[in-house]
Amino acid sequence: MKKIILAMFLSFPLTLLAEGKIIEYRMCESFQSEGLTECVNEALANGYELYGDPVAMITRAGNGSRQYHQAVVKRN
Repeated sequence: MKKIILAMFLSFPLTLLAEGKIIEYRMCESFQSEGLTECVNEALANGYELYGDPVAMITRAGNGSRQYHQAVVKRN
């Protein structure tokens, strides 16, 4: 899991950070789509905006569970 988040963060366009356009980056994640919706709604209420598309991944646990992810950002 940590490797996935690290890979996602490393692929984040650092030029946007250098230009000062994005001031905060947050990744919402949950094993249920309802949990992701709750996290995203809370972030939107706190001034974040959606960044990219939501992603659903099948975990390595082998039981077919999914993890849902959505990036949100705050801009200045």
